[in-house]
Amino acid sequence: MRLLSVRLIVSLILGITGVSAGFSYYEVLGEKRAPRNDVEHRAEMLGKSLVGNVERSGNTGSDIVAGNVPNNVPNKQLQRLVQRFGNREHLLGVVIYDRQGALVAMTPELTRTLTVSPPPGTNAIA
Repeated sequence: MRLLSVRLIVSLILGITGVSAGFSYYEVLGEKRAPRNDVEHRAEMLGKSLVGNVERSGNTGSDIVAGNVPNNVPNKQLQRLVQRFGNREHLLGVVIYDRQGALVAMTPELTRTLTVSPPPGTNAIA
């Protein structure tokens, strides 16, 4: 009888430990996903807001959306817009590319960091 109660107690302890470990692991994964989802959502909202402002900036905005902006043409209005958005949300910076992947505007903070077009940006343009 004593052997049966020892086995039962050990089985219960192992079962409860296993369930607790599994639940804790699931919770940790959820806690890691939440900030990532929040950042992705905020980036999407900021991107949509930036696109709307670029489109409203007149011919230049519609040219960018159509992909017709010539390379290396400085645009002070877009540069101000990028600078304003770059100061929000504790961002490192903001970059605008046209549909061909040519750089249109960039915040000064990123000129030191970003030397080539990042692969996610290139994939998004494609």
